[in-house]
Amino acid sequence: MSRGNIDWDAVKDRLGKSGQSLKKALKPSAAQINSVYRKRAKRLAVRGAKTDAESAVTPVLSFWIGEKLYAIHMAGLAEVLQQTACTPVPGTPPELLGVVNLHGEIRPVLDASTVLGLPKKDKVEAGYIVFLRRKEGTEVGLKTDRIDEVRLVNEDELTIPASEASGLPGRFIKGVAPDAMILIDTEKMMTLGVLSEKQ
Repeated sequence: MSRGNIDWDAVKDRLGKSGQSLKKALKPSAAQINSVYRKRAKRLAVRGAKTDAESAVTPVLSFWIGEKLYAIHMAGLAEVLQQTACTPVPGTPPELLGVVNLHGEIRPVLDASTVLGLPKKDKVEAGYIVFLRRKEGTEVGLKTDRIDEVRLVNEDELTIPASEASGLPGRFIKGVAPDAMILIDTEKMMTLGVLSEKQ
C-alpha cells in the first residue's frame, strides 16, 4: 500500500480510541473496584471459615473407666502401655497406685477413678496405663480400664457442664462431646498435690 492511500484521519481516530480504552483499564471505575473487593472478600471469608473449622478439630485418645467414656488430647499423650504391676509406695495417698519402671526410669501411676473422684469400684488389675506429658517433671501414668480409639473432636461442639458430668468434678472437665464422651483437662490433673509432693 502506497503512502498516498493511507487514511491518516482514521489512524488518528483509532489511536485516540485505543488511548481512551487504555486509560479506562488503568483507572477502573468505583463500581468496578467495589465488585473486585466484594469477590475478594467472599474468597477470604470462605478460606477463613475453612481454616477456623480445621483448627477447631483436634485428635484425642478415648478410653473407658468403668462404663464411662473419657478422652485426652493426643498432644498431651506420651505413651500407652498394657497394665503392668505397680510397686506400691508406703505412706502415699490412695490416688497413687504406685510406680513403674518405664524404659529404665521410675514413673508414678495414678488411679484414674480415684483421682477423678468417681465412685469406688472393685479393684481391677487388667487395663492400660496412659502416660501423660508434663511441662516439668517426669511423665505420669493414668490407670484406665480399656482403650477405645483415636478420634477427631470438634471443640466447638463440646459443652461445658456447670459443675460436674457423670460424677466427674467440673475442674477436670474440658468439655463433653455430643456422644457423652468427657474430655479431661490433663493440665489440671497434673497440679494434684500428690504429684508435686513426689516429683
